[in-house]
Amino acid sequence: MPIVNLDGTTNDDFRIGKKGPRIRQGEATPTSGVDGDLYLQHGTAETARLWHRRNGVWRQLADQAYADGVTMYETDGSLTSSRVITGAQGKNFSIITYDTDPSSYNRGQFILLNSLVGINLTHAAGDGLGGSTGIKRLLLTPTVISFTDTIDSKGVIYSHDYSANYTARSLIDKEYVDTLDQYAVVGYSLAGVGSVDDIYVAGHYDASAAHHQFWWGDATATHGTAGNMQGAHAFFVASGAGDSGSVLTVTGTSINDAGIRITSDSEILVADASTLSTDDYVETTKRWLGQITYTISGPGGGTVTGNYGFAAYETFGDRDFTVKDFKADGYGGATTTDVDFQLIHHSSAGWTYHATAFQPGGTVLASAAADVSTDGDFVDGGYFHYERVGLSTAISGSSGDGIVIRYTAAAADSLRFANVQLGYLMAATT
Repeated sequence: MPIVNLDGTTNDDFRIGKKGPRIRQGEATPTSGVDGDLYLQHGTAETARLWHRRNGVWRQLADQAYADGVTMYETDGSLTSSRVITGAQGKNFSIITYDTDPSSYNRGQFILLNSLVGINLTHAAGDGLGGSTGIKRLLLTPTVISFTDTIDSKGVIYSHDYSANYTARSLIDKEYVDTLDQYAVVGYSLAGVGSVDDIYVAGHYDASAAHHQFWWGDATATHGTAGNMQGAHAFFVASGAGDSGSVLTVTGTSINDAGIRITSDSEILVADASTLSTDDYVETTKRWLGQITYTISGPGGGTVTGNYGFAAYETFGDRDFTVKDFKADGYGGATTTDVDFQLIHHSSAGWTYHATAFQPGGTVLASAAADVSTDGDFVDGGYFHYERVGLSTAISGSSGDGIVIRYTAAAADSLRFANVQLGYLMAATT
């Protein structure tokens, strides 16, 4: 249908003023014209369109087919300069997309901006019936930034490892935290020590002061008391090499970490005594109850000499850790000299064989007597305090190492009570 002018004539276009834009019309999509032209494309109420030519391109201004705003454009566009969308206070500006349509979607994406509420970025899992089974939502409001995950309850997850660039204000993730050693403090107590003896916490040693010479004429030695809940490893400290082929075996009742007690059990402690050297320390993997028996066997009956006994020690569940500090304080019960608190690293190192005066224990990491020298006496009714920091010994609890704490009393009733603390870093991998 042509455009009708005021004088009754018709045309497909007319110009507004001498230099104004032309208004054109037709049924086809516009292809020619100059910048500023307007074009009315005929059609039904659902297909009629209005076009504007700018920068050599015809741009659709209105589309009756999508007057409800569900779809804004049929083709991609380019933003040639900055644009601002200003919304009234409290009004929503929303962008919503679905994988199918609102009545049957499985995935929906929603962006909502509101000057009062904030910014809402939401991914919704649809139930295929127009409803939602869960969301992942990032909400930025004037008072809080929050993330909601009702789909799989995982929260925010980093896509890569950024720990190398963490700062003092970085949010850290689980993988990074799992690599950190955790500092902890454990405490032990002693009270009413009446005897002159070595008293242990965090484990114990129980050994004969005199060695034993195992040979065919004296092939066995017993240790421990029947019925006693030792729960300790059996050990042997060699005076030197024994005969080739000599085997030292421990027999008795064992108990494992699952609490299973096994009677008439045995374990070879030394498979060939000729491989031993002076001060070598070996122990059974099994722990024993009550009384045990050491037996030598081999060519000609076998021979080997050394110290023997029980060893139990703290491993915090067979875990690796690093000793950091050690403290002992309490209240003396008698005036006495030659008292000591020792932190001992239990391992196969640091043991010393002795024929008549054997003292069990590996490397001493801290000793009150060694540090305070002549100022280490206890006074009846007097308080005491000893502390060491800056320790850094790694303990391989997963490989059979541990720690033992020993109190040496030089007089009866020397101690009314003592609190002993050990600070350590638990290795992250354990």
